[in-house]
Amino acid sequence: MKLSKVALGLGLVAAVLVQNASAATVTLHSNNFYGNTGGVGSGRGIGLQADSTFTMTSLGIFGDLINQSFDAQVYSSTDGHNIGGLLASSSAVVGGSGSQYYDIALNFTFNAGSFYTVLWRPTSSNSAWANTIDYYNDNGLPLTIGAFTLLDGTEGFAGNNFANFLHPNLRLNALDGGNQVPEPESLALLAIAVLGLAATRRSKKA
Repeated sequence: MKLSKVALGLGLVAAVLVQNASAATVTLHSNNFYGNTGGVGSGRGIGLQADSTFTMTSLGIFGDLINQSFDAQVYSSTDGHNIGGLLASSSAVVGGSGSQYYDIALNFTFNAGSFYTVLWRPTSSNSAWANTIDYYNDNGLPLTIGAFTLLDGTEGFAGNNFANFLHPNLRLNALDGGNQVPEPESLALLAIAVLGLAATRRSKKA
């Protein structure tokens, strides 16, 4: 009886682990840091390819932003080096608290094999929306991070200046679209839970 309760408890832990395994914060930048500086232009973004299906819940950028309304946007792309039609957009007033990540809620599902451009920009076009932001060199791209491959940084309010050689420090909160495989340890604990539940039922019948 005690063993079955322990097994059931371990199983519940496993269920939590499996559920939480699908949530992650992902940084969208290369490993080649350029610096924390100004010259932000009227928008900053990056082209990427989704290597597996996943759903994001927010987009963020690291910098010393000036408090105002910003847009977090996702566009289609044919190859990650250009920008197509707008697929998703969300706006919020953020900034004014120094250098840190600022996030805007944005729910969007990236489809495996498709290309996209992710853009952060001020809602009203201006080039004075941040004192500084983190920059990374495009020569560190392409780079595969988790469910996607980063391809090319872009600049501008329309996000169409891919001749730019830098990209910002973006991050997104992502919910995996169901393709993530639980770790073997989690599966083992889940199996113990099933056995524990069965043992509990047998002991009650006895």
